[in-house]
Amino acid sequence: MSSNFLLAVAAALTPTIIFSILITVNQVSILPNRPDTTYIFGRDSLSGAQIERIQLNLVGNNVATVTITYWMPTNARYQKQVGLYDSSGNLIAIGSDCRQESGSRTRTINTVPDISVDDVATVKACIIRVTSCVGPPSCL
Repeated sequence: MSSNFLLAVAAALTPTIIFSILITVNQVSILPNRPDTTYIFGRDSLSGAQIERIQLNLVGNNVATVTITYWMPTNARYQKQVGLYDSSGNLIAIGSDCRQESGSRTRTINTVPDISVDDVATVKACIIRVTSCVGPPSCL
């Protein structure tokens, strides 16, 4: 009876484990040989806008752009930003996009400067509703 019980427990837990893995893979495009990179998905608590997916795009070994998928509940101006950080928490590259839009969108954001993917420990993407696209970045 003990082995039947263990088999039943293993069968009950298997769908949960597989489901969790699928969520992670859908939201982040993990680079080969870089499974330790941390990805932080921003959410604007006032508007409800949120980042849903992050993908680093390489030219050779350098990160040149970051593609994000995000959702905005209402038609308004939203600033999206991407920050790349080293293992000490220093911001080493940044990019942003600002425009009026709503719904689900995907954009590719240029990051400057181009940096080696080996230097990236954390990727943070954020979104915030703004009244104007003029001015310094405001959500990282």
